[in-house]
Amino acid sequence: MKRATLLITMALCSVLCGAQEEELAPVPDKVRSAKTVFLLNESGSTKLGDAVYREVKTWNRWQVVTDRGKADLLLVVTQRESVEGVVATSSATVTGQTATATSVGVPVKSQSWFLHVVDAKSGDRLWTSNAAMGGKLWRTWNSIAKSLVGDIQKRM
Repeated sequence: MKRATLLITMALCSVLCGAQEEELAPVPDKVRSAKTVFLLNESGSTKLGDAVYREVKTWNRWQVVTDRGKADLLLVVTQRESVEGVVATSSATVTGQTATATSVGVPVKSQSWFLHVVDAKSGDRLWTSNAAMGGKLWRTWNSIAKSLVGDIQKRM
């Protein structure tokens, strides 16, 4: 009986000791003190923009405004800062001194999404949250939005 109690006590101690909160870098004061945000969806997906909007509204930390001039912060939802390039295939025919070619270009993007927090007055980028597929075959727009906004929430 004493051995079982000792084992349970050790197990609880290891769980509690290991459950210490991870220390995260805080967001800048301008992000903390902001009252209003303007959401700019450059993701190419209205569904992702809508999901980020719902997350921000549910959080109830900032008021979402529709006039960019009245915003303290801009929240930019995008895939920028992803690996972009072009895959091209081509063929060429050379006759004498003339060459002709045909090519097809396809943009290549990674499966990462970003939420850039920008100071509306200065244009300085204050924070960037990133959400990626993370080895998953698919993620919902809601789950991506929750990751992007959640990164800021847990740092405030």
